Amino acid sequence: MRTRNLELLRPDEILKELRRCPVVFLPLAPLEWHGPHLPYGVDPLIASELALRLADRLGGIVHPCLFLGSERERDPATLRNLGFTGSEWIVGMDFPANSLPSLYLPEEVLAIVVRHQIILLGKMGFRHVVLVNGHGGRNHVAALRRLCAELSAEGRCQVHYAFTFPEGAGTWSKRHHASTDETAVMRHLLPDTVDTAALPPAGQPIRARDFGVVDEDAFAGRNLPEGTITEDPRSATAALGERHLAAAAEAIVAELREKMRFRSQ
Repeated sequence: MRTRNLELLRPDEILKELRRCPVVFLPLAPLEWHGPHLPYGVDPLIASELALRLADRLGGIVHPCLFLGSERERDPATLRNLGFTGSEWIVGMDFPANSLPSLYLPEEVLAIVVRHQIILLGKMGFRHVVLVNGHGGRNHVAALRRLCAELSAEGRCQVHYAFTFPEGAGTWSKRHHASTDETAVMRHLLPDTVDTAALPPAGQPIRARDFGVVDEDAFAGRNLPEGTITEDPRSATAALGERHLAAAAEAIVAELREKMRFRSQ
């Protein structure tokens, strides 16, 4: 195809691909704080890139990304792991030291908007809609998975869930936020958007609560004292980022081939 981006396709091109492979990939994730060194659009940008890679591998069309997502308050145990007292009211990654808030929607608003967008795509003729989710908030994921089950049961089209951090993608599959792995991916995708000079100089500690940068050890309470992360995003490389994207695409393709029956490229 000339392009797989829905917004760039003419009607005849859309109809041709609908006849051949009636699949649309719908990336979505919120604009969210990812440390002072990364852009707000890390999650939606990664979701959009993976959606295009999936369409290139499996066929189908890619819908423009929906910059939407939800979050809930952090539980006391997680807050203590991140260096807080545990009594604070903190939603998602909106730590008190951040200079700007994230753009989170209430989960019910997210569900309404995404539901209607899926219905519109079904009316357009797509038989499979793949939600390519780039955000890991528990309530966000639960809302999307519920939509997949509900709308698939209604029968207009089959709705599938794909996470940009799938199981089976090596270290990319672990829980992290704005640390080494996402910094590496952004160095690969859009290097001009990365400024690790906004972090402390090399060799100095990075505390999760001070920068909104969290690695797996910090989330799990295995971090150094005061919520200091054990990873070092300042050392992230573009080569690592491409390896992560390739591993994620491979794992998601394997998942989707198990779920969907359509002609693949």
